[in-house]
Amino acid sequence: MSKFLRSHWRAPTLCIGVVSVSLSGRARGEPLVNDAPAHLWDQVEAVLDDPRLPGACQSCDPLPRDWPEACAVLSLDPPVLPWYLASGQQPDKYIGNYLSNLFFAYAAAVARGVPFVVVTSSIERDAFKNFFPWIWHFFASIPATLVTSASSTESRQVAREMSRACSRCKNLFPHECSGFSATWRYVAPPFAALLLQALNATAAKGWSISRRVRRRAGRIRGWPGDTRLSVVQGLLGARAVAAHVRCGDALAQHGEEWGLLPLEAYARVLHRGDFVALVSASYRGADFPFAETCRDVVMGLMDLLNRRLSVSSSLFYDEEVGADLARLAFSDVLLCGPSSTFCFWAALAAISRGDNATEAHVPAGALLMRGSRPRIPGILWYTAPKLARGWEAPALLATIAGDLADSTRSR
Repeated sequence: MSKFLRSHWRAPTLCIGVVSVSLSGRARGEPLVNDAPAHLWDQVEAVLDDPRLPGACQSCDPLPRDWPEACAVLSLDPPVLPWYLASGQQPDKYIGNYLSNLFFAYAAAVARGVPFVVVTSSIERDAFKNFFPWIWHFFASIPATLVTSASSTESRQVAREMSRACSRCKNLFPHECSGFSATWRYVAPPFAALLLQALNATAAKGWSISRRVRRRAGRIRGWPGDTRLSVVQGLLGARAVAAHVRCGDALAQHGEEWGLLPLEAYARVLHRGDFVALVSASYRGADFPFAETCRDVVMGLMDLLNRRLSVSSSLFYDEEVGADLARLAFSDVLLCGPSSTFCFWAALAAISRGDNATEAHVPAGALLMRGSRPRIPGILWYTAPKLARGWEAPALLATIAGDLADSTRSR
């Protein structure tokens, strides 16, 4: 173990039920997480032994685990960029922001031409394999060097964008940065495709199943992963639509960018007879105070969609995060609510399927890309109508229902 690793390691604690396990440092020669050659661990050690590292990255402790730290390490011109995978980072609870941090760090490594090496401890490895298999599969599938569709000119543009990003985007939410169109266009789709493959390789794969049905050209994707419902859906000529409702902390924030989509936004996307999966959750600490309100709101929204837009809706509330991400990523049509990086990554995964019929509607706003609309094939940016805001379910539902025109209801 390197001197820096020994002197700066603070062993995290992994809690499984009532068992608390203290994690030790990673031993030399232990297999790496992703496909990086084993000899790269020597280069990881060299990075950790660099005497300049504590001054450049005081919070790395001991390996980069978010975007600003990765930039600090890259400022030293390292031979590799290491990324430490730990359950203490809570990637399952904050997966949208976590994926954004990871993506920008990876894109920066790709732009600099250095391998991206994922490392962890033995106990963390076993914990992820057992409790977060899709996250583990995703990290294990990340190649040390990403192959993109970018030409040499476009690759240089990505490199320039990443250089600017390291100097301009010092917060923990790089998805708020703007002016990185080449990075999103050429690096994000293959990166998101790995996420889709990870979901498809785990228990969430039921949502990706497609079957040939009568009276409809091609195949229909299983919604909600059930053969009988898929056949009924195909016979009706309906689509599998997923809508993410970010509630909870969205009600606690101030500003016009926070709130819930009105029925008007759903009417622009939905067709009569669609099967709609409403996906929402309130189990995170920031969301929990609004759990009762959010449940009442999404239940009321489901009723509004069924009655006024003539669709068949089902609610998936406080489900496992990987299953929710799969429901969004494998839908025929995806509608994201405002300010959700979780849904944005589901949208990127959805379009990576290469299905021309896939629609991914994502609201452009000040809290996502700072209002910019990078050209990402398959992403349909839209301007959200006035959002419903408040703390009481009846008032929120009244605002959501709004004054929807009769002509829109029968679309």
